Amino acid sequence: MIIQSLRYWVTEMHVDGFRFDLASIFYRGADGEPLEDPPILKAITDDPVLSKAKLIAEPWMLLDFTKSGIFVRTPRVGPSGMESIG
Repeated sequence: MIIQSLRYWVTEMHVDGFRFDLASIFYRGADGEPLEDPPILKAITDDPVLSKAKLIAEPWMLLDFTKSGIFVRTPRVGPSGMESIG
């Protein structure tokens, strides 16, 4: 349902990107433990429409959890345009 909703906003409403607060929820399983290969992030990057959208994620947690570095391997928009970190 998340992928379909994001695709709707890109294709029908013509948004060019999304900002996710507390995005670290994307890489946690139902038990709260971190996932090695989060399915929602893979689905977004594999999708032909969503892979072109701008994504801004705030991957911090309120808990003492340091895995937020999972987002550093994805492209980001920086002062000079698209950059790849990691």
